Amino acid sequence: MSQSRRATDVAARSRYRAFYVVLGVIALAGIAALAWSAARGRTGKASVRPLDLGALADDPRALYEKATPVKAGPDSARVRIVVFSDFTCPYCGRFATEVQPLLMRDFVEPGKVQFIHYDFPLGGEGEHRHSFLAARAGRCAAEQGKFWPFHDRIFGDQAEWAFQPGLPLEHFERDAARVGLDGGRFAECLESDRYVDVVAANRLLGKRLGVRGTPTVIMDQQIIDNPLDYDAFKRRIETALGGAQ
Repeated sequence: MSQSRRATDVAARSRYRAFYVVLGVIALAGIAALAWSAARGRTGKASVRPLDLGALADDPRALYEKATPVKAGPDSARVRIVVFSDFTCPYCGRFATEVQPLLMRDFVEPGKVQFIHYDFPLGGEGEHRHSFLAARAGRCAAEQGKFWPFHDRIFGDQAEWAFQPGLPLEHFERDAARVGLDGGRFAECLESDRYVDVVAANRLLGKRLGVRGTPTVIMDQQIIDNPLDYDAFKRRIETALGGAQ
């Protein structure tokens, strides 16, 4: 599973508990500057990977505010499921195409569960080399209100772009057109450095919480050990809903 599925230790679990405390706090602190450099893409502008994580104030509330997730389902939902995911991760692809549609149908669309996506691009020069660009592409789609259709599309055809040697800019632009995005706006966003700070903060938050692999799926402060087992996952959600206040 490459880097995609690593076990987390007891210390990491305690950090997840702290994370849920942060989720309930209104972020008041300001954000320190994130210093990022970017590799250059087709137009000489596309930010495709971070070279320097830079400095962020050592304040979990501030980091949480900057690491804006993408949500599905109402804030009033009784249960929240958080996933840290990488668009180039095959295991994430299986979760996104096999399990997530069932979660959406059975729990998110009826308003019982809120599903929260954080980017965790694994990066590097190997099989995850396009992960940072893909995360930014998702944010560019979210800018036009189409994150989830674009998310489903690029996970669905992951094998066609994730391992190609060159940048998959044109592939993302085709997928954007297929889900009804304004192609010009999407291309302008993708070929810039927009959302570098947001994706960086997502990854930084995950690292702070001890995320070591993807997908990391969390519910009720607990990591779901095998999120591909939908029947077991469904039973846990139903139990959580039964006990939710």
